[in-house]
Amino acid sequence: MNVAENHIVFPDQTHSDRVAVLRNLDSGDALSNTDALITNIKGVCIAVMSADCVPILLFDKTNMAIGAVHSGWRGTVSKILEKTVEAMKKEFGTKPSDLIAGIGPSISPEIYEVGQEVIDAAENAFGNVTSMVLKKDGKTFFNLWEANRFQLMSKQLNPENIEVAGICTYQNADKFFSARKSQNKSGRFGAGIVINPC
Repeated sequence: MNVAENHIVFPDQTHSDRVAVLRNLDSGDALSNTDALITNIKGVCIAVMSADCVPILLFDKTNMAIGAVHSGWRGTVSKILEKTVEAMKKEFGTKPSDLIAGIGPSISPEIYEVGQEVIDAAENAFGNVTSMVLKKDGKTFFNLWEANRFQLMSKQLNPENIEVAGICTYQNADKFFSARKSQNKSGRFGAGIVINPC
């Protein structure tokens, strides 16, 4: 990716459900308390950092607009991904049928053990969470991949345009960072998307 360092933009991630529109490279405070960015500026890479949370990249092939989303369990149950799709519809005229989505490496459902507060929040957000929850050996696991895929499907994306990497950051901590595996002493990896200026 041939992008100048000063053309890579990260939000100030706080596990919020806030989506910001990047209209120029000097957005400053507009990106604070933000976990998703959208833009149609060519040659600018919008990116998110992750270390078990889900990075999601969106591309509107018709209107040439992009999105980058950071979605941990809080962002997921706050439906940040749905809100990002809605923001792209409003700002760029994006049709969900034109969107291509990539759900990146993050903690896998077999590893992501959670407490009842996460399941309660998921049920409040999505209703039936049978496809998102696994119970095994008295433990409860949450499927962030499925919960985010579910949001995309609810916004009428074509299932063929949704790619789930299926790579677990915890099980592949030698290639990615895992906050859970390192007990929050890890770095972060970036996931970004750019519209080629050519």
